[in-house]
Formats: sequence, structure tokens, C-alpha cells
Amino acid sequence: GLGDVYKRQSQSLGKLSFIIGLLIVLVGCSEETPPFNTDSVVSTPSVLRVPPSDNVPASENLRPTLVTSDLNNPTISEIPQGIPKYNRKEWRHWNDEDRDCQNTRHEVLIMESLSPVKFKSDRGCQVLEGRWIDSYTGKTIHKSGDLDVDHMIPLKNAQDSGGWDWSDARKKSFANDLEDADHLIAVSSSANRQKGAKGPDQWKPGNRGYWCEYARDWIRIKANWELTVTGDEWEALKDMLKTCGTNR
Repeated sequence: GLGDVYKRQSQSLGKLSFIIGLLIVLVGCSEETPPFNTDSVVSTPSVLRVPPSDNVPASENLRPTLVTSDLNNPTISEIPQGIPKYNRKEWRHWNDEDRDCQNTRHEVLIMESLSPVKFKSDRGCQVLEGRWIDSYTGKTIHKSGDLDVDHMIPLKNAQDSGGWDWSDARKKSFANDLEDADHLIAVSSSANRQKGAKGPDQWKPGNRGYWCEYARDWIRIKANWELTVTGDEWEALKDMLKTCGTNR
């Protein structure tokens, strides 16, 4: 009768509800246990080894070693035969390491001027005028165009004294060293060009009052950078050191 029909429909609806409920449970379980996600894995990143642009050996120190031992005993050695020919381009200098538009030359001119400098433009990049004492001649100079910034140890001399074996980066560091106040000095262009790449055995400053300091700085800088001194060079330096008197 009609009751039996209702009963069969209720049973069918009950089964359908059960199946729907089971499906909901299964779907819920699949959401709680997601498939393997590679994003959740922590892996050790691979190391990209980029060759240094300046060919720096891993063991090389770009800065000098400050020598505290007796500077009266430098490493004496003659210039070896067969070393690479000096190439000024390998000793890149007058860089602007701090990106302030003032290269190494102008940084030295600013630091050594005895009065506030005047610049060539409002940007303050290049020095025009100041007041400098040329240690080589003892003269006072006011125009930057009359000055050279000299490497106390000429680059070619550094090359011949052991720098030939340095990386490009260490050569660059030597050529632009601002940490040692005596490494780069503002001097008259004429005196600097007379000096050229000569050592003390071939050229000495005309200002004899500067000989003591010049010799001391030369020896110290060479020792710090582990550069050698030739026999003739050392004899000339000892003669210059005699002017130091009792203050040596």
C-alpha cells in the first residue's frame, strides 16, 4: 500500500544520506593530509663560486702587515731576473672607492691641504686650490694643477721589489692606500717627475731636512708591504738616516 511506498523511499533516502556523508568524510580527510609539497622541504642551497674579478688568491691579504720589529734590518735582495715587465695599467689608481665623486688623488689633496680647499665646481669632486707644503722642495703651493700625488714607493719600484707576484687586487690596494698618511703625498709636479720610479740610491729630495722622514717612511712602507730593498738602496737609506741625529 501507500505506507510501503513511503517506507521504501525513506530507506532509499537514508542510504543516499549515508553515501553523501561518507563522501564528505573522505574529502575532509584528503584536505587534512595534503599531497607531498616540495615547498615545505628545507634544503641546503648550492654555493655559487664566482672567481674574484681581481684574481685574489684565497690566502692573500690585501692590506699591509704592520711591522713592529726593528726597521733597521730590511729584507735585502737584488731585483730578480725574468720577472714580468711592469705594466702601469695593472696598478689601477685614483679610484673612487667610497663613491663620493672624489678619487684618491683629490682625497689626498683635501687631507693634506693646510687650509680649506676650493673645488672646481659646486659638486665638490675636484680640488682647485688650497695650501700645501711640498716636502720634496720645501715650497708652498696653492694650485692643485701644480701638484702630483706621489706614491712614496713608486709603483715600478714596488713591482721590482716583490709586487710583480701580487694579485691585481693587492696592486690596486697598494696604489690607492689612504690609511697610511705617508704612502701617498702631495708634492710639486716637477719634483715628482724628477723622482720618477727611482729609489733613494738614484734620487733624493732636494729638501735635505726631509731626508730622515723620507728614509724612515720608505723603509717602513716597504716592510709593511713585504717588499725588498736592494743593496745600493739600503746604503743610500742609511746615509739619509744619519740626518735623523739623536731622534732616530
